[in-house]
Amino acid sequence: MGRVIRNSALNLLHPLENRVASYILATATMNHDRQLVFSGNLTQIADLLGSSFRHLHRTLQSFCDQGLLVKVKTTYIIRPKAELERRAAGVYVIT
Repeated sequence: MGRVIRNSALNLLHPLENRVASYILATATMNHDRQLVFSGNLTQIADLLGSSFRHLHRTLQSFCDQGLLVKVKTTYIIRPKAELERRAAGVYVIT
């Protein structure tokens, strides 16, 4: 129950852009080309982040337009990591 309350509080306190950046960094993995990548079920991620699918998709598209992510099929390659870290500001931390 504590995790649900904490996530709800984070969803109220931080803009979606910050929550998405933090979530991406918290769940990113290294692919076979040694690139940091992010993928997942966007409907479930939107629910977790307290957003609509459409708003999440627009935010990810904005990150792509700004050069922070590169979309390849259903995966996003993270570039550059430092800018996402700045925007994330430690919102989500996996312990």
